[in-house]
Amino acid sequence: MKLNQTNTINRFGEFKDKKLEKEYEESELIVLFKYLRPIVLFLGILYFLFVIPDFFFVKNPKAFQLIFLVRAVYLILIGIFFFRMKSIKKYSTLCFWVTLYEVMASVVFIFVFYQYESPDFFIQAFGIIAIILAVCLVPNRWINMIMVSVFIAVTFFAASIYFLEQMDASDFPAAIFYILLVTALSSSASFRTHLFKRIHFLNGRDLIQLSIRDPLTGIYNRLKFDDELDKWISYAKRYPCDLSLMIFDIDYFKKINDCFGHLTGDKVLTEVTDLVRGMIRETDIFARWGGEEFVILLPNTHKSEAVEITERIRKRISDYDFTSGHLTCSFGVDSWRKEEERDSFVQRVDTLLLNAKEMGKNNVQSDDVHLNQPTLLTE
Repeated sequence: MKLNQTNTINRFGEFKDKKLEKEYEESELIVLFKYLRPIVLFLGILYFLFVIPDFFFVKNPKAFQLIFLVRAVYLILIGIFFFRMKSIKKYSTLCFWVTLYEVMASVVFIFVFYQYESPDFFIQAFGIIAIILAVCLVPNRWINMIMVSVFIAVTFFAASIYFLEQMDASDFPAAIFYILLVTALSSSASFRTHLFKRIHFLNGRDLIQLSIRDPLTGIYNRLKFDDELDKWISYAKRYPCDLSLMIFDIDYFKKINDCFGHLTGDKVLTEVTDLVRGMIRETDIFARWGGEEFVILLPNTHKSEAVEITERIRKRISDYDFTSGHLTCSFGVDSWRKEEERDSFVQRVDTLLLNAKEMGKNNVQSDDVHLNQPTLLTE
């Protein structure tokens, strides 16, 4: 999928559309928990195990004890983060804590480095490179990765200038070059990773939409509606609640296609869809059942209320001036009965729709209610 003006990536490697970015973050948070926790624990243990070379290279016992204590405290903090990570509900919160732990790891590294009696500047510079690579490995916001990498490098060079009295004149610029090079390459690779992950997210979202949406009208298709109806019936069986179903059909739709052509017929379908969509609640489930037939599931809606809603829709459609002129729809509506299965529920309401057509069209039929209006088209 190509990025367009509505889903382009900003200079921080995130969607410019805040709503889209939030949707991505919510999906990413679920994925991150699967592999971020073991990565964090592994890196924390590995970081602590560097106490082994510390033991051999730090000759001062008190300095080694201090190093051991600092590394042990950091490992404990990593363990706390590992166990509490699943309680984090926001992607931004997770990124904050990841960034904080990376900064702490950097500070610990600099602290340990200068506990050595004669630290090798160039070897420690490669240690900084390893930390920068690890920072880019751990999932985080791209801008956070850059800031942590820059913080590590600047802190290392500043501490080196302050603490190291003897340093080869060629080592310092060489270290700057290599660290800047690694930071630039890692940042570029990380940015591309963020970009490709968001493109993959968009592609996956589009595939999901294609599988549940009617391509012409943009509302749910029959497969998705059946799934939602099954869910609501299952819910109503466990927790008694009102559940109503409306099925309607455009009257004389074949005549519209014959007189004006199929393109106009398609236009009428989208116009009807847009009109009805503006009259129902966000919680209502609106789908194209097939051809010119539509269904609306009305959760937590009593039959009498559903009939009133249906009548308002019927009247609004009959009063509206469509591309092909005025048209009407016939409606069947009723509520779910206790322990009723999906197919029998749909069949019962579909029969009410057929009754509405047999009674002259442009009317609403329910089991014990019928509202008739004169049809506006005749065959």
